[in-house]
Amino acid sequence: MAPGTHRDGLHTSLLIATLLADALLDTTAPGGPLPEPLTAFAPCRELIADLTGKEAAAEAAVHHAALAAEARMRPPLTCAWPQALPDAYADLMDRAYAAMPEGYVPPPDLAPLAYESTGPALAELADSYLGRGDRASR
Repeated sequence: MAPGTHRDGLHTSLLIATLLADALLDTTAPGGPLPEPLTAFAPCRELIADLTGKEAAAEAAVHHAALAAEARMRPPLTCAWPQALPDAYADLMDRAYAAMPEGYVPPPDLAPLAYESTGPALAELADSYLGRGDRASR
């Protein structure tokens, strides 16, 4: 419920959980602003993106090609076949990231969520989230 720590979440999770639980259980200020240490986790904050959509799509394509090799997928090594799979993955990732609402860039390791059967639902969920932030900032 309190994402956005990147790799620091492991070390700060106890503090964040305690502060968040205290804020949620505080009956004196329902709907009020979060206490200062938690403002970075406000639901209407701007989304955190480490990469652009193009960079994330390229990295996700590399991950997919590596997974194919690790699964011992061996295309013929003649003609254009060695490059055909990486090109197909790059095209798939470009389309998946282009379908996401502006401002939302799924991390490359979560890219399958952007194109599998959950893909449209993920884009709609992100769009709804971004719209809620726009409404709250008005």
